[in-house]
Amino acid sequence: MARIHETLSGHRVEYPDPDPKLQKFLDRVQGVFQDRRKSDDDMIALIYGRENPLLEATNGMVTREVFDNPVYRVLGDLIVRKRVAVDGTDPDRLAAKYTLTVADVAARKGVSEDAIRKAVRESRLPSWVKGGSYFFEPKSVEAVPLGTRGPMPKGIEPISYRVGYDETSNSQLRLRTEPGGNEPSETDESGPINQSRATYDGTVERWRRAAVFTAGSRGSARFFELEPSSEREELEFHGFYVRGKFRVTRKLNNAKDARKAWESFGGAKSRPPALR
Repeated sequence: MARIHETLSGHRVEYPDPDPKLQKFLDRVQGVFQDRRKSDDDMIALIYGRENPLLEATNGMVTREVFDNPVYRVLGDLIVRKRVAVDGTDPDRLAAKYTLTVADVAARKGVSEDAIRKAVRESRLPSWVKGGSYFFEPKSVEAVPLGTRGPMPKGIEPISYRVGYDETSNSQLRLRTEPGGNEPSETDESGPINQSRATYDGTVERWRRAAVFTAGSRGSARFFELEPSSEREELEFHGFYVRGKFRVTRKLNNAKDARKAWESFGGAKSRPPALR
């Protein structure tokens, strides 16, 4: 029997009855969600830890298959709801930021309205449902590329990475790429790939745009957006790194702005999940 979950942003997620193991995990997540002593970081640590049955086959990483699982969307929405509850944010204030219609976004992006709706269905474009219609936040719209899924440009060299979480320094680095790496189990655009108290090394062969998110102690966070270049660069953070021929096209040092940019990169694919 199908279950229906409505996200904070008004989207309906339909998913089948979970098997006993997944149901037990969902009950644990609900327990953390209801516990006022727990934060959204506690939710994140649980959902992206190795105890999550959705991540067992992927060594704790979010692959495209995991991302497409509707239960993953439910879990992501619970993190968003927890964050809103912890911060005391009024959901109506969040919804008020979503002012653009489908027609508005189509005109801005130079694509059809059907292309916009398709991007929403594929969770590439964050939206809020009001009165049965999609509405969009202007800043998020600008951050999401649409209509650019042609052949990969020639001459782009691979980027290598070490990503993950270091418990000693309480630091982490994440990488997400578009249109996705040749090893989606580690570098798929859906991200994230850390949060499991582990470190991952690898290479992305095919990419046209990338995002790097770093976070340290006391809530510090930074965001970098990368594009291919002829010059070799390196981003390093507490032993984690991204190396290759790229240039930094955008950098945000404010923690709140960095988290928001990470959430909206490529259509809000990740943890902490954006509203979608």
